[in-house]
Amino acid sequence: MLKQLAITPPVIGRISIGRIVEKDGKRRPEKDDQFTLTTQIQTRQGWVTHP
Repeated sequence: MLKQLAITPPVIGRISIGRIVEKDGKRRPEKDDQFTLTTQIQTRQGWVTHP
């Protein structure tokens, strides 16, 4: 018997309520008025949107 085993659902992505924008050469967070579902893959341009 296995003890202390946590049963968790698989992670398929993340929920984002904002994004990073670049202003005056600085990267700052900015609020979004919507939720964005993304995958676990991040590129130089940002998180890949969930299909």
